[in-house]
Amino acid sequence: MLAERIAHPATTREQVAFAALVESAAKAAIALTLSAPAFSEFVLSGRLARVPPIRDAIGRLLEHSGPVRVLDGIASTAKEAAQGAALIADGLAGGRYSMLVERLGIRQAQGSVIDHLYVVSPAAARRQLGLS
Repeated sequence: MLAERIAHPATTREQVAFAALVESAAKAAIALTLSAPAFSEFVLSGRLARVPPIRDAIGRLLEHSGPVRVLDGIASTAKEAAQGAALIADGLAGGRYSMLVERLGIRQAQGSVIDHLYVVSPAAARRQLGLS
């Protein structure tokens, strides 16, 4: 398993890869706190969050900026992204997670990432992608 190999680096290249992974994850998380006015904790999620050396190294870098925990999913066999999609689907259907959908403003969402391009015009990007 690649994650286990990165988590226990044996070569200089693997040590650099481990350090880069941990540092970039921590920097991204800290940068996101600037966009989240109600930030209260860091929640690690995904396969790498379940690999102790990786999780612990990221946690050590983040703990000075806020509490760190690993996401407890709603299912033990589904990936976190699939679980998130299920929560949103439930909320859109008026279920238990409808407040999540309301809080995120999903029903009011419009447009796409293509609408915000500057180097290539949105029209050119749509043509190139076959979306026009």
